[in-house]
Amino acid sequence: MAQPRTLAPLLALLLAACGQSSAPVTEGGGGPPLMEGAVPAARCGPGSLPETGLQGQVPLEDRVGERSQHGYQCNLERVGQYQGQGAGLQFTWHGDCGYFNTSFPNLSTVLNPGGVQVLDVSDPAQPRLTGQLRTLAMLNDWESLKASAQGLLAGVAGYEPVGGFGLPFFDVYDVSGDCTQPVLKASVPLNLPSGHEGAWSPDGRTYYASSTYYSTLTAIDLSEPESPRLLYVGLHPVHGLSISADGNRAYLAQPGNLTTNLNVDGLSTTVANLLAQIGAVSPFLGNGLTIVDISDIQARKPLPQARVISSLFWADGSLAQTTIPITVKGRPYIVFIDENGQGGVRFIDIADETRPQIVSHVRLEAQLAEHRSRVANDGASNGALFNYEAHYCDVDRTTDPTIMACSEWASGIRVFDIRDPLRPREIAYYNPPAQKGKAAQLPHSFHAGNVFLRVPLGTGQGLLALPGGNGNVVSPLALDTDWCTANIRIIPERGELWTTCHDNGFMVLRFTNGVWPFGS
Repeated sequence: MAQPRTLAPLLALLLAACGQSSAPVTEGGGGPPLMEGAVPAARCGPGSLPETGLQGQVPLEDRVGERSQHGYQCNLERVGQYQGQGAGLQFTWHGDCGYFNTSFPNLSTVLNPGGVQVLDVSDPAQPRLTGQLRTLAMLNDWESLKASAQGLLAGVAGYEPVGGFGLPFFDVYDVSGDCTQPVLKASVPLNLPSGHEGAWSPDGRTYYASSTYYSTLTAIDLSEPESPRLLYVGLHPVHGLSISADGNRAYLAQPGNLTTNLNVDGLSTTVANLLAQIGAVSPFLGNGLTIVDISDIQARKPLPQARVISSLFWADGSLAQTTIPITVKGRPYIVFIDENGQGGVRFIDIADETRPQIVSHVRLEAQLAEHRSRVANDGASNGALFNYEAHYCDVDRTTDPTIMACSEWASGIRVFDIRDPLRPREIAYYNPPAQKGKAAQLPHSFHAGNVFLRVPLGTGQGLLALPGGNGNVVSPLALDTDWCTANIRIIPERGELWTTCHDNGFMVLRFTNGVWPFGS
């Protein structure tokens, strides 16, 4: 295990980043999207427990009564679970193992820190806890917990003033051997802004950390995992990101539109003004995709620069979450997910990377503007910031993918046929049972403790929306749905999905009624 040490000098790297040349930036997509409205809904087969309202909706009457406690499923069933004491925002995997983080340290977990939970899932019906990682970054790694294909597990402490506590540490473990027993390679203090999201380069040599609050992108060299080395720090408005197969492009999700598009009427201006007072700039910027040339970093050039190639922004979405590069019949696309503002998911054609164009939307009925008044009060007792939004999606493969699975907060896990990215359709969903009355049993759930809102820590109290946009109050959370936010592992050979939701913890889901894998 390497001893903690400060990484390379920050000042020279920041100066190099600030001196980068300016590349052409395009706004707009050269034409309207080809697909609007909601995607065709899944046709539920035998054994399903279908939704009772709009596609993706858990109606208020289901929440007030007992219906939401039974969950909703369509062509997906749960075959295994490890609930533990709840889950945080992120899940990742390697081999037969799963790793999920827990909610951030708070008053209810001072003597019971969660950290990252290590699971043996060699028997999908009986996932088994084999350990907990409690080094400094692993106690609070927000959305940055990621495993590389080569078997390194890493995360950055989420110490941003809004949305995280902790010291600025970067942790890396080796899980390439016995994945149930991660080996600590380094726990290193980072002398730079960091701590929200992250992504690996496909070759496993570079970990990219993002700071949404500080609008920075950081590249860390892990050619020698015991000695992480800082390569680059640059000013880039970014939430999540992905890296191209050759490592030469970064596809950044630039979060913006917070002042106009947040989910809760009357809350957006309050949050945006707070962020402005303490220095954050992203909420006031355009919301969308930025394509960046990172070939200098990939090539390990001295004083590397990251050059913006193009940007594409839109008004119908906010808090841009992350991206996935895919290729369909030789044509490159970006799958883009918005975290808020009912933006949902969209496909962006990047055949000409200087002029990216939106070609389709993947939205549920509950996300459409025309239904906003109908769903406005559904989540009023369940936490005010999030309700029927997307968060993370994954595909079964990046070349000619067949399905996309998405975690969509109170809408649960949604699965779409994307063989034709211009005409996606829903094929299955699983929205786990609400855990009403169980907040005290779930101190590590990001949702049950509502730690994101900090009112106050670990008490089960949350910021609740009043009807009609008439403000917000602090009150016990109803837990009348779960929140699903994590990455999803898709296992074609078994027709399985692995993921977590905050209150239900880790789950193994299996497709039913022959909806997937598709026949030849």
